[in-house]
Amino acid sequence: MGTVYEAEQENPRRSVALKIIRPDLASAEVLRRFEVEAQILGHLQHSGIAQIYEAGSWMEGDRQRPFFAMELVRGRPLDIFVREEGLDTREVVALLARICEAVHYAHQRGVIHRDLKPENILVDQQGQPKILDFGVARATDADIQTATIQTAVGQLLGTIPYMSPEQIEGDSSALDIRSDVYALGVIGFELLAGRLPHDFTGSSLPEAMRRIREDEPARLGALDASLRGDLETIIHKAIEKEKERRYDSSAEFAADLGRYLLDEPIDARRTSSFMRALLRETRHKEVMASWGRIWMWHGATIFILAALTQIAFSSDPSRVLPSAMIWAVGLPLLLFPVWKFRIQPGGKWIGVERQLAQLWSFFLVSVLLTGVINTLLGLPALRLAPVVVMQAGFAFACTGMILRGSFYPLAGALGVLSLFLAVYPTLGPLLAGAVFGAGLYHTGKRYAQGPGLAAR
Repeated sequence: MGTVYEAEQENPRRSVALKIIRPDLASAEVLRRFEVEAQILGHLQHSGIAQIYEAGSWMEGDRQRPFFAMELVRGRPLDIFVREEGLDTREVVALLARICEAVHYAHQRGVIHRDLKPENILVDQQGQPKILDFGVARATDADIQTATIQTAVGQLLGTIPYMSPEQIEGDSSALDIRSDVYALGVIGFELLAGRLPHDFTGSSLPEAMRRIREDEPARLGALDASLRGDLETIIHKAIEKEKERRYDSSAEFAADLGRYLLDEPIDARRTSSFMRALLRETRHKEVMASWGRIWMWHGATIFILAALTQIAFSSDPSRVLPSAMIWAVGLPLLLFPVWKFRIQPGGKWIGVERQLAQLWSFFLVSVLLTGVINTLLGLPALRLAPVVVMQAGFAFACTGMILRGSFYPLAGALGVLSLFLAVYPTLGPLLAGAVFGAGLYHTGKRYAQGPGLAAR
């Protein structure tokens, strides 16, 4: 992000750490925000935070060069301090809790660090941890720009491992205090296990970023059996990939660490690896955002078509034609939002979308074939509707495996409904449409907000 010098401030006379921001980060937007941020950062007064005394810029040729004059901390980086002092587990946990409390102090004042890592935390001769560069990343968007400018993982080895999945995405608007909680969790993991949650050895930058977004971290207890139990649960809650599953604040993180030290019950609850893999949020949020409105349309349309089918079936259960006509008209209605919201705006379909399109195309083909089989066997109209409902359940289960979204409960509900309809078939269309439509509408509504792919 910049170069640090030891300098002498004239008034008041004192030694300071002078950090000069790299010229490539000093854009016009950064300079405009820099002055406002500097005022906020200057008011952070905490024993665990290196204070910023002054911030400004000077002209170097035709370019402005921003700088921060900060408290000069004579100490060792956090990881080196822990290693050289030979701290045991409880001493490391106590030190981490103090750092979490300092981070919470800044969060309460609206400042997110965004670049927490061991080298940005020095421990002085009294054993007091001091967090450096608090808010400097936010003032310059350095973390976001760095992640998009650099080309080799070696150049980012000190930053990438501590960045949260939402930070890796490069969208500063998605960051909040839980992004710092993630970094604190990674720091805690590293101090306790002696290694990072992910092994980036030999990884390219895109591969390293993908692993943070998608791969499960190593289990702390698997690396050191003495760390199993509450401490493992605490650290892994802090580094959950979905920020909604992390601690809501670094204060909550610190509180659980304190409970561990006092041998009290912790608030965090362990989730098995299987359940995390099964139910964690989708790693393809752009797909979900783009298709949210489409799924809402599909949910409402399917319910209406199912209700009309139920009316036609109740009027004359022996006739298949009315139901077939309803769905013949309904198919274009289901295809319309795909054209309107996804095809017409343009934009390249990504691999996941193509997988989903193939999956649901095969589902539609299987439904048509089931209808043909129903007729060839001379069965009453819609007698094989439970099979169609079961097929829909399998399709939603496969969608869940692809997206890792919230489709599994819907798949399970359709599976149970197929068994019910096998015994009580007369309400098949209405019940199936209600479950299918409501589930799809609810899922679509949840993800309808957010950036779509069409704008790419």
